[in-house]
Parts: sequence; structure tokens; C-alpha cells
Amino acid sequence: MKNSHVLIENIEPFDDIWFKDCYYSALFPIIKHFYGSLNPFLLNEIYSYKYSSDGAPQLYFDSKQLDNNQQLFDKLGICLEQKIICENVLNDIRTSIDDNQPVIVFVDCYYLSFRPDAYNKNHWAHAILIYGYDDNVKTFNIIDHDYIDSAVFRKRTESYNDIINSYNGYLKNISKGNYHAFSKFNKKASDKPFSDINNSYFIIRHINYVLKMKEQIIQSFECINMFIDDLTTTYNNQKLQSIDINLMLNSLNGTIKNKGAQRYSYIKVFEESFSFNSLLDSIIGDYNFVRGVIGKYYFSGKLSQRSFEECIKKMKNIYLLENEFFIVLVKYFESTLSIVENKFILK
Repeated sequence: MKNSHVLIENIEPFDDIWFKDCYYSALFPIIKHFYGSLNPFLLNEIYSYKYSSDGAPQLYFDSKQLDNNQQLFDKLGICLEQKIICENVLNDIRTSIDDNQPVIVFVDCYYLSFRPDAYNKNHWAHAILIYGYDDNVKTFNIIDHDYIDSAVFRKRTESYNDIINSYNGYLKNISKGNYHAFSKFNKKASDKPFSDINNSYFIIRHINYVLKMKEQIIQSFECINMFIDDLTTTYNNQKLQSIDINLMLNSLNGTIKNKGAQRYSYIKVFEESFSFNSLLDSIIGDYNFVRGVIGKYYFSGKLSQRSFEECIKKMKNIYLLENEFFIVLVKYFESTLSIVENKFILK
């Protein structure tokens, strides 16, 4: 007889940091469930700065993927099956859970009653991890957060109706049949468990790429000076009101999140041997100060000369700290590479 309540065990929320977007908040518990390590994803990102003056000075600390997600899944022995449209999403979810395959569905938050920031207000695309169901009370076991800017994800139950309605709303209002809205994941039976040799491969590849691209990465730090120059010119010419401050804030928000992801990745992968994270802490602290001042101006329309000068001082310090950090990072990678390569060969 078919069970009315099915739950995939050993799936836990990931909220150590905000990594890129909500899809990864749904994906990472699945990766940890199958392999116990996020290192292949953490080491898949190479960070550098970009700059745009379109509408406002915008400074971005972006990442480039060495592999796309499908390539990573293949290397890790993860089987991904996707659908653009499910004719019966309820049955597809339950069948997947029965087969011990966690599911990610894309939804429109407008239809999620537990999201007061969006329910009947905002049509926002969002990814939700589903790892169980209960036909008795017609609920799914999901992992999600409570509002858009929250980095705290937790286990909860949500009604069949809410998930189905929000899934259908995503198809109607957002994807319009152009994106995969349903994904289920499984581990390929023939693949061995995650091992140190896999970990060493991703470490070596990441280090080699950073060393290969070090000149380009260092050059990208000049984007910080471009941001400083354009912001100074805008302020001195009393034209702050003519630019889109929200664009600037969004770029700073993304930069702070990605600096946090970079910090987390290196500490998590290299652990106690990565001893200069204080430089990253100082960079993130200075960015938080700048964001706070710009955010205050966004709401008040006032920015004193003293506050502005302190922002510029912090930005100039960020430029110096980024260069200092990268110099010690390169030295650390150069000394670490031979150790990891020897370990890889011995395996």
C-alpha cells in the first residue's frame, strides 16, 4: 500500500551565506544530501570587478563559472531531469519524492500565502525545494525563507494548493513556457561517493585558473577607482538627484553578498590554513559603511560633505585592501598548489 506521508531524510537548510540567488539556496541542500560537500560549487566561481555608469555609478563584484551547472552535475554523478511544463505537477512531485528524488520548482510568490511581502502583491520568480509530502493533510515538506531579503531558510510545510497555484502562476505570469519550472535530482547509481580526490581536482583547477588570470583580476580593481571618480564628480557637480540611486544600491548589495560568498568559500575549503580572512572582513565592513550612507541618502535625500568624504575614504581603502588581499592570496595559492597536487597524485 502506498505511503500517505513520504519524507526524504538528511536534507537540511543551507543558510550559511547568500550564494548568488534563491536557486542555490534550494540546490545546496540537495548537493549536501548526495555528497556532503559544496566545494565543487564554491570553487567553481572566479571573482572580479566590473563597472557600469549607465544610469548611476555601479560597482559589481561578479563571478565567472568555470563549469555550468549541468557540467558540474555530470562530474559529481548527479542526474538532473527537468520539465518546462508539468501536466500534473502534484503527481510529478509525489512520484519524485517516492523515488527519493528531491524536487525544485519555480513559483510566483504572488500566490504564496506564507510570504507577506509578496502574497497578492508582487509577481516574483522564486525557487523552492520540496523533499516530502503528506496526503493526509495535503501538505508538502519544503525549505524556504519568509521574505525576499532573508538569508534564513528553514523547514516548513506548505499546502498543495499554494504550491500548485504558485507553480501555475509562474508558468502564466513569468516563464510563459520559456524556462524549466520543474527539476528533480538523483544520484547516479554507478558513481562512487564523493572523495578527497574529487575535492583535490576542484581545488587544483580553481588555483590554476586564479593564477592564470591574476593580471586580469588585478586590473579589474581599477573599477573601484572608476566608481570613486564618477561618484565624486556627480557629488561635486550636485547631480546626485539626477542619477538612479537604487541602481547604485543594488550593485553594492550584490557586491557585499559576493564578497561574503568569496570569504565563505575560501574559509570553508581551506579551513585553518586560510588565515588572512581579516582582510576580507575589513573590505566587507567598509562596503557596509558605504552602503549605509548611500541607503540613508536614498530615503532622506540628504548627504553631508563629511559623510560623503568618509565614503570616498572607505572606497579608497577598499582598493588598497583588495590589492593587498590578492597579493597574499596568490602567494598562498602558489605555496598550496604543490601540496594539493602531490596529494592528488598519491590518491
